[in-house]
Amino acid sequence: MTAGLYHGTHDVVYAATESNTIYAIDADSGTVLLSPNFGTPIQHPLYCDNNGPNVGINSTPVIDPTSNTLYVMVYTLQNNTPAYLLHALDLGSLMDKVAPQLVTASGLLTDGTTLNFNATYQ
Repeated sequence: MTAGLYHGTHDVVYAATESNTIYAIDADSGTVLLSPNFGTPIQHPLYCDNNGPNVGINSTPVIDPTSNTLYVMVYTLQNNTPAYLLHALDLGSLMDKVAPQLVTASGLLTDGTTLNFNATYQ
């Protein structure tokens, strides 16, 4: 990858944290090449202490080597409401390639009511 002030090609390890930060780390030297943050994580969601004090990036990011894209799910506040946002990041800059997408869903239940996805609970 070629990134920011660090010109040239690097073997990179990507690490994501519950604090919503992604690190691009040079695998040979250990130098942190990039470390953008993607918003305030949710603190103790529903008073759950399973993870730690924060829940931010909890799932494993996915790399598409064909498009040089890292996909990551970020749990943060949007308009003071917990929300999951899917980011498609450029591997070289860790900048959004497109606007993050809010995860939404709904389904019709057998009793005829609609269940709407709520990031606070699901």
